[in-house]
Amino acid sequence: MKISKVNVDALPSELQAIITEKFKNAKFILAHVIEYESTGSILYVVNLLDLQKDEIVELVFENGKITHQSAIALVVIEKTMELYPEVFGKVVR
Repeated sequence: MKISKVNVDALPSELQAIITEKFKNAKFILAHVIEYESTGSILYVVNLLDLQKDEIVELVFENGKITHQSAIALVVIEKTMELYPEVFGKVVR
């Protein structure tokens, strides 16, 4: 299995079109490509900030379709940062 970070411009154009259509007011955060060498399967995991719904969304694409979608509200992230500031003060790279 090989995992790579990619820029939104490096995503296949059909995935970019789905993201643009489904999430018109979203900001790209990050994306990963997961390549399974044993099966030849490729997954794309994309994280977005959905400004319309005030949430962070994670999409998993396989074979050009969304196979999984999850979201967490920004209010939950804000509360987490308030409760555990020491975690968010760490520099993570």
